[in-house]
Amino acid sequence: MLPHMPLYRLREAADLLGVSVDTVRRWADAGRLIRDPLAELRTHGAMLHMGRTFPMPDTVAPHRSALEETMLEGLRKEAAQLVRSLQAAGRDVEAAAVKREALRLDDSPEMRTALR
Repeated sequence: MLPHMPLYRLREAADLLGVSVDTVRRWADAGRLIRDPLAELRTHGAMLHMGRTFPMPDTVAPHRSALEETMLEGLRKEAAQLVRSLQAAGRDVEAAAVKREALRLDDSPEMRTALR
């Protein structure tokens, strides 16, 4: 969990905001609310790990590197967008935590560039 970032269940957030659970869910899907940013990045990391370590069907195996690069591009895009959003909201501590986690998952020059 990020420091200084309270986490609420959907029902709790809906009650606090005076809207329905479905509205909170739609807002989160649209990016208006952040669910758990580190959990999102860790999910990408787990998918990358699975793609790198588990056997693939013969029909997919020749495309392993392209699939991995697509997953990395998604991770970089999501991390950069999340860091920018947190910084714009003045949440520099949370942005720094997301950067650290993103670099732990992908310490490539491409990730470093995306996080600038």
